[in-house]
Amino acid sequence: MTKNDLLERVERLLSFVSGKESISFWTTSSNIPWSWIEESRGTMAITDRERVNLLLKAANRELLSKGEWEHLCGAPLTSILPAWAKEPPGQADLAPVLEEMREPLRRALTKAVRGRGTPNFGQRLGAYLDCSIIKIPEMSEDGEHRDRVIARSPGSAVIYALSLVYDSTKRFGSELQMCALPECGKFVLVPRPKTRGNPRNFYCCAGHEDTYRRRLAAERQTASRERISVVTLRKRKERNTRS
Repeated sequence: MTKNDLLERVERLLSFVSGKESISFWTTSSNIPWSWIEESRGTMAITDRERVNLLLKAANRELLSKGEWEHLCGAPLTSILPAWAKEPPGQADLAPVLEEMREPLRRALTKAVRGRGTPNFGQRLGAYLDCSIIKIPEMSEDGEHRDRVIARSPGSAVIYALSLVYDSTKRFGSELQMCALPECGKFVLVPRPKTRGNPRNFYCCAGHEDTYRRRLAAERQTASRERISVVTLRKRKERNTRS
């Protein structure tokens, strides 16, 4: 192929791309919904922080709205309806979407808070997501770059959001905190204060901090009276609860 032939082909390609010429060609349009992606541009994209906050909301046993699930998944939700169903899934049908994986999710987040995550857990999450999500670069109106993430299912969307928490290149893992009151255990993103030594317990509200401190004072009095440590007292309570 001569240089002139190559230039002619490049010019022909540029002419086609610019819309000046129409030629018959093979396309992937029949397999990828390009028109829908373009039409829905900007309506489904959320930032990584918004994505993680939706994950924490679900982990905190709060019900996500249908719109929140669709933003987390990057696309409208559909389902294979049973033969007797006549209506598309509503909010009530979406309520148990996360029930089966909520407790494992809370355990994974608890390990992230305490810095006890399984080695290479982030990479394992990435392997699970292989062929389960599609990233489409988008630009917000204020010029901020963000990836629109389209997940194959709500489960894939949740796993992807969890992978952001374990991503060492992002701040979410260091900002993740959990309320120290056992019956609460609410997860939130809060920048950790720069202090020496062990960080203080985090409480999601003043009321929970007051409850925890009162309970701790009572435990210390009981442990002192029985001449045992608070840790030993708590372990004994756990054994009695199990039995």
